[in-house]
Amino acid sequence: MDKSDIFQTVEKPRLADEVARQIAQAIKEGRFTAGQTLPPAREFATKFNVSRPILREALSILQIQGLVSIRHGRGTFVKDPNTDILNVSLTDWLVKNRHLVENFYEARLAIEPVCAARAALLAGPKDIAELKDILEQIEHMTDSSNTPLLVSVDIDFHSTIAKLSHNEFLSKMLNSLIVPETDVRKIVLRLPNHVPTTNKDHHVIFKAIEKHNPVAARKAMITALNRPLEVIRDYLNVKEKSN
Repeated sequence: MDKSDIFQTVEKPRLADEVARQIAQAIKEGRFTAGQTLPPAREFATKFNVSRPILREALSILQIQGLVSIRHGRGTFVKDPNTDILNVSLTDWLVKNRHLVENFYEARLAIEPVCAARAALLAGPKDIAELKDILEQIEHMTDSSNTPLLVSVDIDFHSTIAKLSHNEFLSKMLNSLIVPETDVRKIVLRLPNHVPTTNKDHHVIFKAIEKHNPVAARKAMITALNRPLEVIRDYLNVKEKSN
């Protein structure tokens, strides 16, 4: 049987989610194995009867979930779950990649405080409601062990603020940064007590935007993005003293 025959044409409102769900199911059933390349984008898009942008969004969802690896120019590969960042030693990874994490947040600090300030100035009632809805989703997952899902919703929160800046270049810059680098986000969310702390920071950012206070929104975003670096510093210092 041709492997593409296991998929159905998608006609649901949230197309990317449904496409991602079907592909994820096929991977979990073993129809695609670790290291195998998924069918070309054009073929997949035709099979699902969706546009290429919808398919790309679906693949990004799968990448966040740790199911696939997107290698530009080479294709999309099924990942071995044992190699996912969630299964590596947190301390060892941070020691080896601390500079990478610092660069990641340095880049975000150059973009997101501006986005937050502009969102505070420009966001309307519907925009505030959209951001609040995402924040409520995050709150419901505070005790969740589903780190990939937490990463996905966290990305939604920050991407939405960038969108509310009404500057398409800022939005594109941020998405090109935070969507591919899901491994860093997964690592950070594994830090002790970091999820509830992050949620508190999100609330402060939201309140500043809701009150249309650009100075407070910028400050809150800077605090939130510096927080992981402080937590990592403290975490590694404690580990070093205990050895």
